[in-house]
Amino acid sequence: MSMGPRANFNRIFIVAVVVLASMVYAGTLWYVRAMLTGSILVSSQQANMTVTRVFANHAWPEVAAALERDDTAEVDRHIRRFAAGTDVVKVQILSLSGVVLYSSDAADHGKGHGDNPAFRRAAAGQASVSLESRDRFEGLDGPMSEVELVSSYVPVTDAGGTIAAVVEIYADRKADIAAAAANLRKMAITMAGFFLFAVLCLIFIVWQLDQARRRQEEELAESNARLARLAAENADARAAAEAAAKTKADCLATLRHEIRSPMYGF
Repeated sequence: MSMGPRANFNRIFIVAVVVLASMVYAGTLWYVRAMLTGSILVSSQQANMTVTRVFANHAWPEVAAALERDDTAEVDRHIRRFAAGTDVVKVQILSLSGVVLYSSDAADHGKGHGDNPAFRRAAAGQASVSLESRDRFEGLDGPMSEVELVSSYVPVTDAGGTIAAVVEIYADRKADIAAAAANLRKMAITMAGFFLFAVLCLIFIVWQLDQARRRQEEELAESNARLARLAAENADARAAAEAAAKTKADCLATLRHEIRSPMYGF
C-alpha cells in the first residue's frame, strides 16, 4: 500500500499548523503592542489635559496678560515655573489662527500651525494627541536626544468658557515606552515558548496517529496475506481432493470392468 499521498498530507498539515501558529503569534504581538501604545497615548492625553486645566485655572490669567503686553520673558517664567516637577518638556501657546505666540523653544516663535489638522480640532474644542520619535529635540531644559514625544493640542478657555488659545504640550514618554517594550519582549518570549510547545505537542499527536494508522495498515496487510495463503491452501486442498476422488472413481470403474469381463466369458 502506498504511503506517499498520506505522508504528503501529514507534511502539509504540519506546515499549515506552523504557519497558522506563526500568524496568530505575530497578530497577537501586533495587537498587544497597539494596545500598549494606545494606552500610553490615552494616559498621556489625559495627563496633558489635566495639566492644561490646571494651567488654565492658575496660570492662564497671568500668561494672557503677559501675552497682551508682548512680554515673552514673563510668559516664559510662568511656563517654566508651572512645568517644574512635571514630565512636560516643551510648551507652545498658539492663537486661534494658528500663530505661535509663545514657545519654550524661541526658534518657533511666530510660526504658523493653521494647516495642522490637530490644531484645527483643538481650536474647535477637541483635544488631540500624537506620538512621534525624534533623534534630537529642544526641550525646556535644553537639547534632548532619542526621545519618544507625546504631543497634545489642548484648547484653553477663559473665565467665560470661550476658547482663548490652544496650548501644545510635549511630554517625554521614553521611559514608559521602554518599559512597555521590555514587557512586550517578555511576553513575546513567553508566547513563543507556549506556541512552540503547542505546535510540538500537535506534531507529536499527529505523528502518533500516523504511527497507529501505519500499524493498523500493516496488521491489515498481514491479515490479508494470511487470508490469501489460506485461500490458496484451500484451493490446493480442494484440487487435491477432487483429483483423488477422480482417481478413485477411475480405479473403481476399471475394477468393475475387469470383474465383469471374465464373467461374460462364462
